[in-house]
Amino acid sequence: DKIRLTGSSIDAETTSTTSLPLYYEVENSEIARLSVTQELMLKSHWKLDEVNYAEASDELLLHTGSVKGLQTTGSNNAWQPAKFSNGLLLDGVDGLVDFGPLQLDSNFTFSFWARPEENATAKNEMTLLSKKGVNSMNHFRLFKNDGNGTIGFDLFTDGNNSATQFNSSTECLVDNHWTHFALTYNGNSGALTLFANAEPIISHPNLKEANNALPYSFRFSNLILGAASNSFHGLIDDLRLYSTDLNSSHIEKLYNLGGGDYHTLEIIGFGQSKITAFQ
Repeated sequence: DKIRLTGSSIDAETTSTTSLPLYYEVENSEIARLSVTQELMLKSHWKLDEVNYAEASDELLLHTGSVKGLQTTGSNNAWQPAKFSNGLLLDGVDGLVDFGPLQLDSNFTFSFWARPEENATAKNEMTLLSKKGVNSMNHFRLFKNDGNGTIGFDLFTDGNNSATQFNSSTECLVDNHWTHFALTYNGNSGALTLFANAEPIISHPNLKEANNALPYSFRFSNLILGAASNSFHGLIDDLRLYSTDLNSSHIEKLYNLGGGDYHTLEIIGFGQSKITAFQ
């Protein structure tokens, strides 16, 4: 059974509801769990909830990521409180997570949350997510542009080093604020859309592979969160890969006015468990 959690927070001064979205955590995962948008189409889900060590676990147990260039044990390590429980603090230098040569489906969606550190948006270009590094198998790179909070996107239609670049016209990243990103691609039409907070910021109706290039779904370059140089400087949380191109309605559910989609409770066992709401 599934239960939609629809609670609201209370303003301490007015005692009225705030109407702001909540997200939830379940204490005992053997009793209940939180299901998410289009869960059956998830190919990998890295919650980034770790507290120690140099691995980013995949909830689907398929593609564990290796954390490199970051302190992952001891006090003040890179696993920090984030949007939903913990997340990973990239250092703006060479911190990254390497998920290996992950194969994408013809249709896919990436979803994640990012929050730049203080003064990070004013710094140089910084990579958020990429799938490149092998000639003929380069695919894409998503990055913060130099000197501001706008977003750039490189697509390697030929698989080599000549990228077609797109840029957002508005600043999507703000220091110390969370932004939700979703990148969707449809292999049949070639339609690609990058969303920020459920609004399309980059869109093109036909971005298929170049003539004689490998199909995107056969490019086995490594998926990298961050980068070995000029990595993003800030927190990353809740990275997902879907084996379908989610539509705008699904993206709105993922974003949920900034609250995310951890609000559907699935009962999977018998007993009691505490459910905690956060804002």
